[in-house]
Amino acid sequence: MAISLDFSSQGPKFVRPEILQHPQIPGPLSGMNPRTIFGKTWWDNTRRAAYRANHFYCHACGGAPDDDPYKSKLEAHECYEVDWKTSTATYLKTAALCYRCHSFIHAGRLRMLVERGHKKATELVAVLRRGYDLLQAQDPPLYPFWRTYVIYLEYVEKVMPRVAVSRARDLRLVDPFSTIHPPDDHWTLVVYGVTYRRDKSGNVKAKAGNLPTLGGNG
Repeated sequence: MAISLDFSSQGPKFVRPEILQHPQIPGPLSGMNPRTIFGKTWWDNTRRAAYRANHFYCHACGGAPDDDPYKSKLEAHECYEVDWKTSTATYLKTAALCYRCHSFIHAGRLRMLVERGHKKATELVAVLRRGYDLLQAQDPPLYPFWRTYVIYLEYVEKVMPRVAVSRARDLRLVDPFSTIHPPDDHWTLVVYGVTYRRDKSGNVKAKAGNLPTLGGNG
């Protein structure tokens, strides 16, 4: 006999808006991430564990995905600690996010889709305004990653790009090393203590340590 688990009446166990401060993923890490390295089985187990962890509510805003006007489904986001100086990204965990929270973190990608005509600018503005307001409602107020903040200023407050960057610098949001673009093979990914880098041909290889036991959520 199948047992159906319904968490809808329980509400979220936690709300962590600080997740919205997550930096935009460095370009060289595209295709060099745990889900690609470990494969579909690991990713499916990991993301499903993230969904269950908060009773199928968004980890960042605590909202139910059914309330999202754009996509009524949770999405999984790999969280990293990024050291821009050493070009190192360390995998921390996978969070379950509603579409709007996930799109706020990936505002750069959403802006690209708008510029290519695949998404409407009104959606980008709504996502940016909502995410920024969630962060500013905290005590003390929080700010997003500086590149996300610049996009917010450009699209929501209609600030010129150069002025937007200056405002981000004035708030000391900009890590100077995050403005540098080292070659792809200079970036290091650390997952469960194992170090991965691209070789000159672009292939991802483990450099040290032993492969972890797969299937958990970090």
